[in-house]
Amino acid sequence: MGGLFAILAIVVLIFAVPNIIDYASRKNKEKEEAEKARMEREAIENEFYILVQKYVKSELTHTILTHICNGDYKNNLPEEIMVDSNIIRSTLNGRPYSFDFTQRRITPLHNNGSHWQVSANEAMAEAINKLMGGNYSIYKIDGTAHMKLKAMYDF
Repeated sequence: MGGLFAILAIVVLIFAVPNIIDYASRKNKEKEEAEKARMEREAIENEFYILVQKYVKSELTHTILTHICNGDYKNNLPEEIMVDSNIIRSTLNGRPYSFDFTQRRITPLHNNGSHWQVSANEAMAEAINKLMGGNYSIYKIDGTAHMKLKAMYDF
């Protein structure tokens, strides 16, 4: 009887140990994959921040804002701004304004050979929002960054 229990214990160990080892290795692999994904997210966020800062500091961004805000981006806030890779459009008091990169012989917005999928359009929209006091909600539709002026009052 004692030998039967020993054989049964050995059989259970033969089947259980590989499953326990497999479970531990799967958990370790999941942790490694989660860490890799976290590091990639941080790299993308860092690269996005660097691109936003580049656009904030650029004199061209200030020129664009002056043009799409009818001369005064400190006091004239467009109701809507759309940032595409080759044109930035705005609507100010119902009138359309635009800054066309191609027409002015300026290279379109691009990611400068970025390894990560950082959106230059979204980075430019974020830079514009910073320069205009954070008054816009930003969302992306079909590769274009749309900016809507935030409401000032609630009913």
